[in-house]
Amino acid sequence: MKAIKYTSLLFAVCILGCTAYAQINENIFETTGTYLTLLWVKATLVDLYLGVFFILCWIYFRERSLVKVLLLAPLAFVFGNAVIFLYIFFSIRKYDYDIKKWLTGEKQQRQ
Repeated sequence: MKAIKYTSLLFAVCILGCTAYAQINENIFETTGTYLTLLWVKATLVDLYLGVFFILCWIYFRERSLVKVLLLAPLAFVFGNAVIFLYIFFSIRKYDYDIKKWLTGEKQQRQ
């Protein structure tokens, strides 16, 4: 579980780093018109947004909190998987690194 936690953090940092590098070197608002004419870009965006929507549904299933999902959704749709990886990084510890409980959102039993 710790490997999943730190791998998700590494992936989030990589994605945010690549995004920052791209933004520094190309203004997204100047290049968007060109990119959106390419079918592969459209297919990639559909893939990304459907995946993010599915993960947000899973987060709702786990958390049982529409408020959390509504707060995460705009961030996830703008920043993509970086937000999802950060969610994974911060949520794993609550479950004492028990992957089954983490995946299902099962609450810890207090003794």
